[in-house]
Amino acid sequence: MSHKRYARMPIEQCEWNDGRHAPEIVSAYIEYIQGLAKETCDVLDATGSKSSESFPTGARQNLRRFNKTTRAYQKSKTSTFRYSELKDDGPPVTIFIVSDSSRIEALKKISGLNQWCMLQELKRHPNHKKPVYVELDEASNNYVRGLDDLMTYGRGSGIRLHIVIQNLPAFKKAYGPEALDTLLSEAEIKLFLPSQRELDTLNKLEQSYLGQQSYVATGRSGSIGHPDYWLDNTNYSEDSKALMTADEVRRTDKGILIIRRCRPCLVDLPPVAAIDPFRDQIAIDPYHDKPFRLPIQLRINRDGLRPGRLWRWVRDRFRKSPHSNHKRKRRYERLSSIAFTVSRLVSVWWVFALLAFFLSSASPHVLWSYSSERRAFGPDYQFNCAYLGASGLAYPDVRGRCPLFLILDSDRRRVM
Repeated sequence: MSHKRYARMPIEQCEWNDGRHAPEIVSAYIEYIQGLAKETCDVLDATGSKSSESFPTGARQNLRRFNKTTRAYQKSKTSTFRYSELKDDGPPVTIFIVSDSSRIEALKKISGLNQWCMLQELKRHPNHKKPVYVELDEASNNYVRGLDDLMTYGRGSGIRLHIVIQNLPAFKKAYGPEALDTLLSEAEIKLFLPSQRELDTLNKLEQSYLGQQSYVATGRSGSIGHPDYWLDNTNYSEDSKALMTADEVRRTDKGILIIRRCRPCLVDLPPVAAIDPFRDQIAIDPYHDKPFRLPIQLRINRDGLRPGRLWRWVRDRFRKSPHSNHKRKRRYERLSSIAFTVSRLVSVWWVFALLAFFLSSASPHVLWSYSSERRAFGPDYQFNCAYLGASGLAYPDVRGRCPLFLILDSDRRRVM
């Protein structure tokens, strides 16, 4: 059996050969593939040689966990989305890759393949400016293939990584010491949670990240020969000490936040049920059968203006129906824009109140001054009242005593 009997691959008709590559590059690539296929055919056709048995054996071993009888194949054989939609223009897309904690070792290869496919599509997408936020929870247990390289070039592709790990040695064991050094050097924001107990992490925080602080040290000297142990001399010198020792880091109940080149700071970490407006957006707690809310410990506003609940409700409804028809999506989008505009206008209600106060024909006036004089006939007195309002002083014709407040129309005379 000769390799000449095999059919030639129609590489010229492949999708990637759409005219964007140079002809000499295409011809060189076709020649390389044909040569590689010829060598493979020669190995498979060789008689009396067992070297070809390793090819199908290795292929079967690698594809065994993806065969048609596995649950991984049943779950991944069809899909209603592509990972490239994360970078396409349109409404935000959220994708969850969840694995059972009791089957992490069995699902590690499947989860790694999914994550690798996702990162490949994100890297090859032409829109590098649109950011994509990737949350890698328990990154030490859920292995991500090529994570050490992704931390260096991911920023150029618009991939923002949020890596959550338990401790540094576990990450070092999973990815290697070079990946740990890359993580600590490339991470722009580092947050160390309270109750750190791992010795290497504590020492690294004390020596490398928190730094030193200077203080004035006092030294005293004396003579033990004197019966009262007098101090003969006092010396002052500048010295340095750790900003926080490893023991102080272990005992603190605050998190340590390091943002880029800024100085480290201690931060409180309130639960999500105590953060406004997140406490109003989380779903109902199944254990309490109602939304779980704690007293507000942190408020987060966007552009200084808190969006209204109506706008959030319409926005949530719009995000929860990504596969609805086009007309319904457009209707939700218009309602969302209208509700957001109304919420912005409501947040500046005091501006409209001031405009109505100064521009309205009828406005409130407060008593500024008054005088009284006795009438020529009768026991009554006549009061002359002056009122101050948006348009200045007004002298209306008020019968009887002068009230403290009045509503006057534009002619400053008639009382409403």
